[in-house]
Amino acid sequence: MASRRPALLGSLLERVEEAHPSGRLRRIWREAVGPRVAARSEARTLVDEQLTVVVPSSAWAQELSSLSARIIARLVRQGLPVRKLWFRVGQLTEAPTPFSRPLPPPKPPAPLPPELTARLERIDDPELAKHMREVATRWIKS
Repeated sequence: MASRRPALLGSLLERVEEAHPSGRLRRIWREAVGPRVAARSEARTLVDEQLTVVVPSSAWAQELSSLSARIIARLVRQGLPVRKLWFRVGQLTEAPTPFSRPLPPPKPPAPLPPELTARLERIDDPELAKHMREVATRWIKS
């Protein structure tokens, strides 16, 4: 009896996914938009040349809408008959893959210049001062 090497789980899953029409759609979507966008969006249905894509927020819908022409061109090059993208805010069914890289930890805030620190200390409302300090540290480059 000849021994066979076990197949990698990833290659088996790819074959199963490709066998199903929605799997092909998702694969082409991932290839067209790249791993970072694909981790935050999900191609769901293609009906009458309109692709419905679920995104986690309206901000993602707006951002991807502004890139629609480029995305459609990439999808068409991959053989998908798409003329329109429709973005819908909803729950993604696929969890990010274990192969996607997590975002790097945020950089520690830059120290505020002394004159800005002095101005922030003069704000009477402690809550407002706190928020102003947070905003200032995000905008100042370290």
